[in-house]
Amino acid sequence: MRHIADHVQNFERPEATRPDFFVIEYMKKKRLLSTEDYKWAIQASERPSCDGLVDLGYKLPEVKRKEDRRSGQRYDLEKEDRQRRRERGSRGKGKGKGK
Repeated sequence: MRHIADHVQNFERPEATRPDFFVIEYMKKKRLLSTEDYKWAIQASERPSCDGLVDLGYKLPEVKRKEDRRSGQRYDLEKEDRQRRRERGSRGKGKGKGK
């Protein structure tokens, strides 16, 4: 906080300073900032502007469709159990032969 105080005491213009995101988060958590002010404050970036960037977690529409199809799959546990029993039974069938 002393570092920030130095900027204020030196009458530096807010446009010339970088935001301190830890302070912004702290002020939001303590409800010292309104939602609008918080949104405005976190918009700052030192990154040069570039086209084509997407938000973190963005998924292409075809990826979303695939995930939706997968999540809609149904599993018949009884059918899987029957198949497992059948496979176990077929493994043991040839054991008695040849003795």
